[in-house]
Amino acid sequence: MSTQFDREQVNKLIAEKRHEEAKALLRQSDDPAAKQWLANLEQHFPTSTPISRPSSSPGALSYGSAGSGSAGYAWQQERGGCLTAWLVLASIANPLVGIYYLVSGQQLSSLLHLESWVIPVLIVFAVINTVAVVGLWQWKRWGVYLFVGSGILVFFINLATLGLSAGTFGGLIGLALLWYLVRNKWAQFE
Repeated sequence: MSTQFDREQVNKLIAEKRHEEAKALLRQSDDPAAKQWLANLEQHFPTSTPISRPSSSPGALSYGSAGSGSAGYAWQQERGGCLTAWLVLASIANPLVGIYYLVSGQQLSSLLHLESWVIPVLIVFAVINTVAVVGLWQWKRWGVYLFVGSGILVFFINLATLGLSAGTFGGLIGLALLWYLVRNKWAQFE
């Protein structure tokens, strides 16, 4: 066991959210400061029971090559069935909504007496939501921010063009579901 630990390396690992690798380095040291750092890391990022071989099962820690080629713990993200179902639905619905607006936008615009700019803007937002869903599939926080921002803007467009109606608030249901499904998984997003 070494008595010193490389603070710079540990800080770098923490900054890169490679907490398990930082803990592994800290465990190798006898330094009391390293033990305090380890206790703080364990408090904020508790260690799950590591498995002895790499696993393809989601949500497990596996010991092996992680990131920079050094041995360490690698976190496998766990999406869960509900978030996966929401993502599948969003992956299908957003492109279909964009295609619907593209194909039937003229009739929809005249039926609801919409301004000429509304349908093209809603098509753009359908594309933006589709891109956001791709980000969500890849565990990117920007995907969440993009989807939420787009949903809020579409809510205000609907409010301005349709007034207070069930359709105006329909998009907020998707935002509420997304928040509910990612709130406990936020630490897994990059």
